[in-house]
Amino acid sequence: MAQAGGDGDKYAQQREGDQALAFQKAFALELVFNALFMVVLVGALPLVALVYGQPYLIGPGLVLCVAVVAVAFQTPTWVYYRAMRFGRQRTIQAVDPVVSFTVTVALAVAGLGYWALVIGVVIGALR
Repeated sequence: MAQAGGDGDKYAQQREGDQALAFQKAFALELVFNALFMVVLVGALPLVALVYGQPYLIGPGLVLCVAVVAVAFQTPTWVYYRAMRFGRQRTIQAVDPVVSFTVTVALAVAGLGYWALVIGVVIGALR
């Protein structure tokens, strides 16, 4: 997954002597930035719902915010990116959309409506 902030690219370009420490720093930064972004989203969500007059957006929006932080836990794929093992990286990353799709379709068939989409996205990100 391409990283919006370029953290994955920065991690791949670094030349630290202690690679474990470099990964821990990169992971910590990714987690902090994603958590801060989640706080912004949680803060803006009620305002957006108010502006659009759609208060029912708050519940699904709050659940989707979990996926923002969960994406930080996909940083171990950066190790494969750095080692130029792109096949392995892409194979691991392919699990997310497959799980999301499978869960979403199963929940939609079970009658959960738009919650199937919300839960499918979160489960895929948490995989």
